[in-house]
Amino acid sequence: MITIPEFYSNRDIFITGGSGFVGKVLIEKLLRSCSGLRNIYILMRTKRSKTIDERLEEIKNMALFSGLMETNPKVFNKLVPIEGDVTVVGLGITDESRALLKDISVIFHSAASVRFDENYKTAIILNTKGTHEVIEFALTLKNLVSFVHVSTTYCYPDHHFIDEKLYPVPGDWQTTIKIVENVDDELLECFMPIYNNFKPNSYVYAKALSEHVCESYKNKIPITIVRPSIVVGTEMEPIGGWNDNFNGPVGLLTACGLGIMRTMYASNKALLNCVAVDVVGKTLIVVGWKNAIDNGVQSAVTLGESAKVEVNKNCGQLQVYNCASTHNMDLELLVYDGQYSIRKYPFEKCVYLPGGGVTLCKVMNYFRIVCFQLVPAALIDQALTLKGKKAMLMSLQRKIAAASVALKNFVFTKWKFGTENFKNLNKIVLSDDLQDFCMDRKVKNNREYYEIQILGARRYLMKEPDSSIPACRRRIYLLLIFDIFFRILLFGYIFYLLGKKINLFDNKIPFFEYRNDTIAQRI
Repeated sequence: MITIPEFYSNRDIFITGGSGFVGKVLIEKLLRSCSGLRNIYILMRTKRSKTIDERLEEIKNMALFSGLMETNPKVFNKLVPIEGDVTVVGLGITDESRALLKDISVIFHSAASVRFDENYKTAIILNTKGTHEVIEFALTLKNLVSFVHVSTTYCYPDHHFIDEKLYPVPGDWQTTIKIVENVDDELLECFMPIYNNFKPNSYVYAKALSEHVCESYKNKIPITIVRPSIVVGTEMEPIGGWNDNFNGPVGLLTACGLGIMRTMYASNKALLNCVAVDVVGKTLIVVGWKNAIDNGVQSAVTLGESAKVEVNKNCGQLQVYNCASTHNMDLELLVYDGQYSIRKYPFEKCVYLPGGGVTLCKVMNYFRIVCFQLVPAALIDQALTLKGKKAMLMSLQRKIAAASVALKNFVFTKWKFGTENFKNLNKIVLSDDLQDFCMDRKVKNNREYYEIQILGARRYLMKEPDSSIPACRRRIYLLLIFDIFFRILLFGYIFYLLGKKINLFDNKIPFFEYRNDTIAQRI
């Protein structure tokens, strides 16, 4: 059996979603550990008036690629941006670009909208129709040996145990695409929840349909599915804690660390399954290799030779891999370990005492939101306005409120995932490849794991240097004093209002009447 680097050597690889979180890490790992590959073609579109070449330069200049830029800068010449769009028929690729792509033998399809509050038309056109368009493109490739589709473990939320297989989904994908293309947006938003049996959001439904698109083509191309769970920053490779977005637990912990989120309406016992993005990247590469081996590829490609499938043994078998942690973490433990980490590595931009808690009491949750989020946000925004600066905290509170609504179903439900296929990947990886492609979690301690994530959020999301940590720790004590002072004022004012309401300070209360009469008699 050929090793993983040998398999990818001299191959042309096509990646959709290469500018996304998972896509960037996948590209970095391929360039670093499979540098013998010929070219990586990245499907990209012009965005915010930036050309695809400018966007690729921005990606290469990220901290994620800094180590590779120092050790092997020439390898970046193998990155080739291709202008296109997965929502367009034929991917919007020109004939000239198609000529470049004729020798592609491996495809990683990770382009997707991951927003939970996305409207149904956008989610299904991008996630479901987009998958169909990429597969149609794959059918034109004579040398394709492996197609890896990136999904999510949460695409069948009706099942509390989600195994490594497909489940029935309301509506077939062809009909659903036709509906969203021809029905008015507003009517669609009213109709789709009934049509899809009230799935939690458009994202999970669109991703479930995408898996069924893959199933429809399993007899035509060597296709497989990888389902990551909640993807967080890198654990170890190439740097610890690298992240480029505020999604998931890291975003929640960052909001708590900044002092702008103090409460969450959720169950303490809700189970979260998190996987580091570098583990996801390695899994995709290993699955791409295994899928080709299962479908008959027995040897490496020599330079100048086209990749071809000699035998097609298992085409028709759709393998699914739940790329998830082998143990879940309950939300209570995440909050506890997260609070420890954000106090140990506080943020420079912290506006209030870091912290917060989870509650099942709606009244308590609303009380905390009003008193410890909205009131401080309004006061700070007013102070910023008086200084001639832009008010921003109330707008952040609106985003936090929207995110809390979007996450509602996911913080009250306990899901477990079958991971037999995923765990078996480590067993089939050759001993020569284990050092670079072992998918086991290396940091076993949860607290240490989230310390890495918080440090990563400071460095790569908030752009704060480690040298500022001691000063930030001292500032936490000042914020603690302010928090105590604020609570005394707040609860004192509430007590005063309640006292007035029940006439606690009225002189007609017998105690006061007695004292006044006695004093009058003495005079």
